[in-house]
Amino acid sequence: MNVEFADMPNSSRVWLYRADRPLTANEQVYALEKLRAFTQQWAAHGTALQSCAICKYEQYLILLVNEKQAAASGCSIDASVHCIKEIGTQLGLNFFDRLSVSYLDETGVLQCVSKKAFKTAIADGVVTADTIVLNDMLQTKEDLENKWQQKLAESWLSRYLTAAIS
Repeated sequence: MNVEFADMPNSSRVWLYRADRPLTANEQVYALEKLRAFTQQWAAHGTALQSCAICKYEQYLILLVNEKQAAASGCSIDASVHCIKEIGTQLGLNFFDRLSVSYLDETGVLQCVSKKAFKTAIADGVVTADTIVLNDMLQTKEDLENKWQQKLAESWLSRYLTAAIS
């Protein structure tokens, strides 16, 4: 059952899927239509899941489920992963590269780079302690709203700052 993002409680469970490149406007429309159709019928053990899907930074597809209403099960989570994979196949995108790092450049544009390239960007001064990085290891909508964007120095990636200095 589709719900608007604003109406989802802060405790809603969240899954983030970052594409390996920005989606075009048409691709975003396609992906969100597919996800809206999916969330409209998404269920766990026959119980409809109160859920929604959004796109952020033209590269992230984000699913939320209000688990106070009904918890997502292993099978329902597998179904959502299948839906994301299908979207990726149709659009020629990979939403499952967990080895790259996302940050906002000085103009606010999302950059996704390998960890090696990220370390080089730090060493070159392109990325600093104040650069905003995106933490994809979130659990809830509240995390998404309050912990997704962090200064590099305040994130788990801060260890790369000291590594670049040494």
